[in-house]
Amino acid sequence: MDRIVTDFDEFCTTHRMKPQNVDVAVELDGRYYSLVGKSTGVVDLSVLSVELLRSDSTPQRQFVAGDAPSKFLDAAHSLVKNGTPFYTCLRGNWNLRAYKWEMNK
Repeated sequence: MDRIVTDFDEFCTTHRMKPQNVDVAVELDGRYYSLVGKSTGVVDLSVLSVELLRSDSTPQRQFVAGDAPSKFLDAAHSLVKNGTPFYTCLRGNWNLRAYKWEMNK
């Protein structure tokens, strides 16, 4: 069973605090992988971006999107299996830093 080992709400809270790097553990096909998201102000628009918050979120009231964990897992699976990078952002139209994800070495 594929799953995000790291608590997803905790992950989203960490994302909001804007650290330089964010670490997440995932289980894919029975194996554990460590991923690291590196803060960036430049996003390649040709690369998949996973939005973590619902469209009705505001800077004062933030709600995790119901499909965000599954979208993150799909993107993580593609990263692990194919080396395909992806980004996460709180909301695509908010002027905040995103995280570009890669395998944690």
